[in-house]
Amino acid sequence: MHLSKTNLINIISNSFGEIKETRIDLDYPIADDLMAAFAIFSLKAPPLLEFARIFRNEQQVITQNMKNLFGVDHVPLISDLCKRLDELNPLHIRDAFKKVFAELQRGNVLEDFRFIDHHVMLSINRTVFLSSKQVHFPNCHNKHHRDGSVTSVYQMVCAALVHPYLKGVFPVFPEAIAKEDEATKNHSDQNAIRRLIDDFRQEFLHLKTIVVQDGLTSNASYITYLERLDLRYILGAKQGDRKFIQEYMNNSKEMQEVEIKHVDGPHYRFRYHNNVPLNASNPDVRINFLDCLETKAGTKKRPTPKTLRFSWVTDLLVEDANLMEIMRAGRVKWNIDSETFNTLKSEEDHFEHHLGLSNMHLPTVFCSLLMLAFLVDQVEQRCDGLFRDALEKMGRPKYFRSKVSSMFMSYDLDSWEFLYTAITKGYKGTISWID
Repeated sequence: MHLSKTNLINIISNSFGEIKETRIDLDYPIADDLMAAFAIFSLKAPPLLEFARIFRNEQQVITQNMKNLFGVDHVPLISDLCKRLDELNPLHIRDAFKKVFAELQRGNVLEDFRFIDHHVMLSINRTVFLSSKQVHFPNCHNKHHRDGSVTSVYQMVCAALVHPYLKGVFPVFPEAIAKEDEATKNHSDQNAIRRLIDDFRQEFLHLKTIVVQDGLTSNASYITYLERLDLRYILGAKQGDRKFIQEYMNNSKEMQEVEIKHVDGPHYRFRYHNNVPLNASNPDVRINFLDCLETKAGTKKRPTPKTLRFSWVTDLLVEDANLMEIMRAGRVKWNIDSETFNTLKSEEDHFEHHLGLSNMHLPTVFCSLLMLAFLVDQVEQRCDGLFRDALEKMGRPKYFRSKVSSMFMSYDLDSWEFLYTAITKGYKGTISWID
């Protein structure tokens, strides 16, 4: 059961326990702050201020469950937690991600995520975690509006291993878009993306990987950068490059066209050409190009057929045999459950109260812990039978999360296995089995 929640939390707690603290005025380890915040995100619990109120009313049971389920010996006050985590270098959290992925590799779980030519796919995206006109976060990007107002925006570049035919994703350690990035010559997203990829490549040196991104990244500099790191790529084609490449293809005898029709599905028309110049400015950067027209038949509500167009540049050799695979890979989205991914966004008023007091690292630490909790959740859904049984019993994920949070705040729980079995088999009173 090395991929059970109990074992994964032990791994994360031990990783946090190895953090070397430089301050001497700490009366309990920083690991308790980190695990307490991790617990709130893991439980999909109420926002920090609401959780603090519930903790005051149910202190005994929550304190015991924090210790039993998350290994927290000292449950900190929210104000102390925020103050201490604000001073913590977020890179300390990276090691926990590495150790969870080491368990995935040990269990050969990543083998299921292999796709084209035994590669895994790394989908990369930028997201805005928090934005506010009322509270201005230090070290965040400020958007100045015509009416004189200013919106403070906190953004991160996030990435995950994905598969077009499998549910779930495995997020890697995210990268904050720092305020300093906005002042550099290159686009801020690109700076953060390259930092994320550099670290990913260093940690997964021998993992055959295809980078999947949208058209904002399909430029000569970035393509050369990926090739230098021995990373394959499927990138959305920019509109200007697409026009140039299509004109090149129309004048070439090597352009190929393929139609694929499904009786009860979409109709695809592919056009592709290998070894073409990226654009007029970079004729020496050669790529393979795939263009796809997808036509869906009309319905009673929408009788007119719907046609969508997609185009990609890639270093994968495009052939009739792999057209559908490349198309599916290029369109795969980093499909993280919106309720999980938007935990910080949807409760931003509560978090802003604390993040507004941040002078250093608190937003990055919180967002990293949120993604770490989501990684554990994804591993559970794929690898933990007890978790899946309890989830199936509740019927819908939101009912399951609500049940877990409610039981955590109401009953003494010995372990995660105990909790999941109680949900599956039923419980009453202070937890007793109902066979």
